[in-house]
Parts: sequence; C-alpha cells; structure tokens
Amino acid sequence: MASPQRSADFGTLAADAYERVRRTERLRQELATITGTAASDDGLVRVRCTPLDGVAGIDIDPRALRMASSELGGTLVRLIREAHQDMAAQMRQATADAYGLPFDPDAVPDPQALRARLTGASALARDTAGDARALVEEIRRRR
Repeated sequence: MASPQRSADFGTLAADAYERVRRTERLRQELATITGTAASDDGLVRVRCTPLDGVAGIDIDPRALRMASSELGGTLVRLIREAHQDMAAQMRQATADAYGLPFDPDAVPDPQALRARLTGASALARDTAGDARALVEEIRRRR
C-alpha cells in the first residue's frame, strides 16, 4: 500500500502540475494580447507587431513620404526590428511573471539536476504503480 509520504508526494506533484497548466493557459491568453511597438524619432513612422500576425500595422504620416525611398525603407526595416524586439521583451517578462522566475529561452538546464528530478519522478511513479498493483491483488484475494 502507498505510504502516507508517497501519497503526499503524489498529491503535491499533481497539484503542482495543475498549477502549471493553469499558469500556462493564463500566459497563453496574455501572450496573444501583446503588441510590440516602435516609432521613428519624429513620430512620422510607427510599426506594431503581434505574436500571431508578425507585422500587424505600419502607419506612415504623409510628411514621411518626403524622405528618399531608401531612407524610408531603412526606417521601416529598423522599426520592424525594434517593434519585434519590444514584443519579444514583453513576452519574456510575461513568462517570467507567470512562472515567478527569469525566463531565458536560450538557457540550457543543468542536465544533472534535470536527470535527478526525472529520476525522482520516475521512482515515485513506479512506486505508486507498484502500490496500486498490490492493492488490486489484495482486493482480488479478498473476493
């Protein structure tokens, strides 16, 4: 039969998993509302980016059309990049806020710590499955 410690551990794991699912769903909804923005120094050219649409909008004041085409093109490319970077920064912050830790998508987890956690979870699952089999056998014997 499951020991009280193992049952408590499984209950904690289940509660933690549920909480992560809840946070992830809330984060997914929040990420969908994020808009990165950038504007030229004079405010004549503005760009908006969203996670779903990429470039979601470009506003060009007619006065900006007085620029040389290469200058306007360069300004657009720069602002698109800046709006995308703004959006990415907001997404990283939202993720950090959701999970209560800094989020670095390029960070590589410590393989030994990850292995230890997975080994512990695997052992707990094996023990719980073994306890469940023993309980089923006990019920069969009593019939």
